[in-house]
Amino acid sequence: MAVTHDQQFNNVLQQGTVWRVGCGDKIHFWEDCWTGIGQPLMLKYPRLFQISRQQQKLILQMGSFTDSAWEWNLSWRRPLFDNEVASTVGFLEDISHTALQQHAADSWVWKPESNGYYSSRSAYILLQGNSEEGNMDDIFKDLWKLKIPAKASIFAGRLIRDRLPTKSNMRKRQIDINDSLCPFCSIKEETASHLFFDCSKTQHFWWESLSWIGTSGAYPINPRLHFLQHNNGMKGGKKYNRWKCWWVALNWSIWQHRNKVIFMNAPFNGSKLLEDALFLAWTWFRTMEENFTMHFNYWSSNLPAGFL
Repeated sequence: MAVTHDQQFNNVLQQGTVWRVGCGDKIHFWEDCWTGIGQPLMLKYPRLFQISRQQQKLILQMGSFTDSAWEWNLSWRRPLFDNEVASTVGFLEDISHTALQQHAADSWVWKPESNGYYSSRSAYILLQGNSEEGNMDDIFKDLWKLKIPAKASIFAGRLIRDRLPTKSNMRKRQIDINDSLCPFCSIKEETASHLFFDCSKTQHFWWESLSWIGTSGAYPINPRLHFLQHNNGMKGGKKYNRWKCWWVALNWSIWQHRNKVIFMNAPFNGSKLLEDALFLAWTWFRTMEENFTMHFNYWSSNLPAGFL
């Protein structure tokens, strides 16, 4: 169904405006987008939303001011299960980043402008960006057709659109972090472009991958352009699908390894990262291809033949 100009403009208005929290007397706690995480709390924490006794409440009704300091008073329909307690840790962190102001009013802010006021110029720029993203959806629609886990496809889509919670993106959302450096090299800021494609610890994985298919060349570091270049010249079929799967598997493994380094204080292990990515790709190939019967050790030892 074609999207009309009015619909596009309405989408831009929704995308460009955000609540600036004052005392919380106009903003719905669960349903509105106000925490800086890019979505309502009810979407990020659906289980907690389901058991909340305060589903329709405004922020102001979710706690109280004591000596000008805000205190949350959350109410649940039943005691939290263990998995819900774990989820609540992130939930409490998300809502704690926004400070309520007892004597200030809630207001709408136009994000593209630093002064918070709407302008037709910034709306046009945002509209052009949405159009480009629509084209990007058309280019990458076959990504979702791969027979890989849905969470891997979603991850790849978020990477291509630079929507992953990298340190750089966290800072853009006004979320406090200890440092913004890449956890692998500790030299440059952790952006998606750097972490996955330009870091000295990960870049060589892509050069090695090119050698498997007998080619070489410069890769762009922008995630969308990198994906396009990675698949450039492929005509479809088994080789094309395997090569796309490898792009997802390697990036997925980089991200998983990155999380272990940050959250579990694990050391960087490039050999283990590559082995994990290869094993992941191999398991996906077995699912995708009915006649794929190669043992992992044989396949991983003959990678030029493994991507034919």
